[in-house]
Amino acid sequence: AVVSTQSGHYGRGEDMADERRENLRSFIQNLEGTELVGAGTASTPAPDPSPVSRPMPVPPINPQMIPQTKANIEVISRDLNGVLSWLEKEMSSISKKTLDFVDAHADAVDNVCDSSDELIKATYSLMSKAGVLQKDLVKIEMMSSHLKSIKKYLKRLDNALLKPPNK
Repeated sequence: AVVSTQSGHYGRGEDMADERRENLRSFIQNLEGTELVGAGTASTPAPDPSPVSRPMPVPPINPQMIPQTKANIEVISRDLNGVLSWLEKEMSSISKKTLDFVDAHADAVDNVCDSSDELIKATYSLMSKAGVLQKDLVKIEMMSSHLKSIKKYLKRLDNALLKPPNK
């Protein structure tokens, strides 16, 4: 964010960083009631922040609450670590199951493809055998009609031979 500084120019980075450091030092001094090493002295007053970059006022903090707050933060941190550890294990388990399902699906697809190939080959083989049978049936039908005509001629011959001669 661009802020207006005391000198009237607009800038970033170093001016804002110095201002934040000074605000943090003031806050910590007020909190602990002691002078910090390296903090600004009374002869060098902190720059007056412009209305645009003035931070929100920090409410007073009770120093007796700091140890309890630290303890609460440690408990929350342990709980968060536990949740993250559990979440990591669950995500690992989910990933493993997903991989197993993908492998099972791939195996099933391979089996279906193999079965389809075998069925297609069997269908072509059956069609080929059906074609051969059809040709054989045509030959059998021709033989059947020949046999019928032979039978008919045999009956005529038998009738002609068994008939008494005309006297």
